[in-house]
Amino acid sequence: MHPSLIDLLKHALLDLKASWVMWILLGLSVIDLIIIVERAAFLRSIRDDVPKLAAQLDALLVVAQGLGITVSKLLHGIEHYRKLPSNTTN
Repeated sequence: MHPSLIDLLKHALLDLKASWVMWILLGLSVIDLIIIVERAAFLRSIRDDVPKLAAQLDALLVVAQGLGITVSKLLHGIEHYRKLPSNTTN
């Protein structure tokens, strides 16, 4: 039976004294997994209740419409608010 390509490459690297490369790759793989788990935990923790947000937005739009404020005016106001120096995220 012929050895697999992976076995051939592993033996070639070990024979060339390149095991340090494999340790580096293993270490980087572990670091990658840690980052993946951390990002997944973070993204899971910031999940918003979309139906609740939609209901709140709906209520605010109804109030704004009752005051005679159009959606375009609301969007313009939000854009202006974001440009204020105290509201920058930098």
